[in-house]
Amino acid sequence: MPDGKTIKAKKVDCDAVTAFWNKHKPSSPSNISGGGSNNNNGGSNNNSNNGNNNPPAIGTPTITSVTVMPCGSSSCHGITTIKVSGTGFTASTRLELIGSGVVGSYMGGDYSTYLLTDFVNLPAGTYSARIYSYNGNINEVTVVSAVIIN
Repeated sequence: MPDGKTIKAKKVDCDAVTAFWNKHKPSSPSNISGGGSNNNNGGSNNNSNNGNNNPPAIGTPTITSVTVMPCGSSSCHGITTIKVSGTGFTASTRLELIGSGVVGSYMGGDYSTYLLTDFVNLPAGTYSARIYSYNGNINEVTVVSAVIIN
């Protein structure tokens, strides 16, 4: 349909709807809902990009601290947990320790201000922390020499 909706109907009904839309061409098909308002808070089309198809802006997170979490348990067995605090993280935000050769396993966070990542058998050294998104919804940030493993 010109309003972006898909319906399933009998051919005669579909032809009638198509004929109606051919007589009443909308100025911008993506803006039709509840009287054609772009910001129709009561409708299902809450289009805030004013009819253009630009993707949403990609934010850049801020890192305020990178902390190596202590493990007081005998069950740690070579696991090092790194906590990154800051702002602008999403559910797809991940941590990489550049040059460590160890891929971290995401363990959690609040999807906004911190994330936790476990690294198994992380070699001693000084690493830069790279924050990135696996689906591209944030800009990458790197903090040079942020993590020291003894």
